[in-house]
Amino acid sequence: MTMTPAASAGWQGDDVLAMSEILVFVNERSTSVSRLASVLDAVAVTDPDAATAIRAGRAYVTDGVGRPIDASGTIEAGSIVRVVRAAPQRRTPEPNA
Repeated sequence: MTMTPAASAGWQGDDVLAMSEILVFVNERSTSVSRLASVLDAVAVTDPDAATAIRAGRAYVTDGVGRPIDASGTIEAGSIVRVVRAAPQRRTPEPNA
């Protein structure tokens, strides 16, 4: 029986999968991430400040055509994601009584 190099090294299925990297695009920048990475993980690799803004609710993620997507979801090979920073909330003046 022939064993793959990963199997002969004692790696299990999920370990081998985690070692595999995929190419994704975040704000037009290509990056390689683990096959098990989340969208947020991919953003954090390319722009840690944007990842912090997403976690704080000051930004969100869209797919390549602008539809909002879940940052905690798994990213797929070739995915294109964009980070949209939310505009600061302006306080509306109270009407004069």
